[in-house]
Amino acid sequence: MIVYSVTVSVELAEVDRWLDWMQAIHIPAVIQTGFFTSHRICVLLEPITETESKTYNIQYTAENKENYLAYLAGPAPRLQKEHLDHFPKGVYVFRTLLETI
Repeated sequence: MIVYSVTVSVELAEVDRWLDWMQAIHIPAVIQTGFFTSHRICVLLEPITETESKTYNIQYTAENKENYLAYLAGPAPRLQKEHLDHFPKGVYVFRTLLETI
């Protein structure tokens, strides 16, 4: 299994709006692409790095790397642009790819 991990630091003023949008719009759109079988949202508890923001990690599970690569080649740029368009300031994203063992 492959885990597409998206870590997002969100300024406190944007947290509620960002989390609502992610849960209602963005995450369902990513799952509806069919490339991922599940997801989960985590909030970073430790280490505490900044008091002016909260850090979240969204983990999307794919059956294989081919599905992840197809997502990147297909809908990912559009969905990432939508995220940036909705949150041009106060939201910082870091993406990684993991394989479960």
